[in-house]
Amino acid sequence: AGVAGRRSMSGYVFKLGKGIISWASKLQPTVATSTVEAEYMAAAAAIKEGLWLRHLLRSLGIQVGAVLLYIDNSACIAMLRSPISTARTKHIDICYHFARERVERGEMWLFHCKSIKQMADIFTKAVPESKLVLYKEGLGLN
Repeated sequence: AGVAGRRSMSGYVFKLGKGIISWASKLQPTVATSTVEAEYMAAAAAIKEGLWLRHLLRSLGIQVGAVLLYIDNSACIAMLRSPISTARTKHIDICYHFARERVERGEMWLFHCKSIKQMADIFTKAVPESKLVLYKEGLGLN
């Protein structure tokens, strides 16, 4: 999540097989008080989209299990996996906490990925040419 006017950018990309089926890049509706909170808000947006895509695919007769979500922030993953409210999470709007419930239900599987491999960064910030080339290849945009 990159900062623009004190509000962070959320970005995600979903692939099915080798093709991109959904992507987004948008300014978050509220100011995050930390990087972790911004990542948490971005993850909530991605989880909403992932659940919608799963529903769409199932309605087309395609069996889909849990949606895999790759996040490059370990603290964000910990917050999504923990149902316990802490000093870090108590001020986060309840509308984002549905994401925890979906993880707890097993509808979303979270995986940590190194920041260098986070292809959604192309949607949230300016990236150096070397990363741009790597991300384009990873997204199948050669």
